Amino acid sequence: MSDSTPTTEEIRILISDRLFPLNENFAADADLYAEGLDSMALMQLILGLEQEFGVQVLPEDLDREHFKTLQAIAQLVETKRNGGE
Repeated sequence: MSDSTPTTEEIRILISDRLFPLNENFAADADLYAEGLDSMALMQLILGLEQEFGVQVLPEDLDREHFKTLQAIAQLVETKRNGGE
């Protein structure tokens, strides 16, 4: 997967294990909402991100664009890991 960083792959696995299947060829820039991400799944995803990556997703992070793709989620996680808001 050339468009995947280790973080996007970890997030793909987390989504596949906890929410709904994403095959290993799922593009990092594909729309997760079109795949079935809804508000309940989003809350489960946030809990998983907090547990797996040790980040805290704040209310101000709850922007649809932050969770639209694996790349967007990875960017949010990396920002949080690096102490960004």
